[in-house]
Amino acid sequence: MPLAAGESETELGELAALVKPPAVDVLQPSLAVAGGLTPLRGIAAVARAARVTVVPHCWGSAVALTATAQALATLRTAGSADVPRALELDTTPNPLRSELAGPPAVRDGRFELPDGPGLGVVPDAAALDAYLVRRAVAPQLARHAGARRAGPASLEGYA
Repeated sequence: MPLAAGESETELGELAALVKPPAVDVLQPSLAVAGGLTPLRGIAAVARAARVTVVPHCWGSAVALTATAQALATLRTAGSADVPRALELDTTPNPLRSELAGPPAVRDGRFELPDGPGLGVVPDAAALDAYLVRRAVAPQLARHAGARRAGPASLEGYA
């Protein structure tokens, strides 16, 4: 039975150890956990050299999902040409994925990469506003700040 692992590893050395014989069959580094776009490319190169398939792990926001898909689109795959790229698509309810930028564009079983600037994600400001922590804690912070400070040093913009 094929073995996949790596979604919790935070460093290249930890992930590289997983592709040394006896290696996992599928390495699943998480872009968010392993350090971002650049480290993922290094991880993929190590896996490719060991002929281990890379299927990035991604459970998170619309930004994390799109960043993972964009990174995956740039990676060369290990093994033969018949080994397709694969994106793990989390379908559990997650408002930071579905509400922040709309549902992922999946057509005919394939994730469609956005073509806008940067990662291509355009967050919905109104949806994001509902998750801003500063609005929930501002009155309490303002009371404490007011007791310690006077004058223009305030929490204006946080209320």
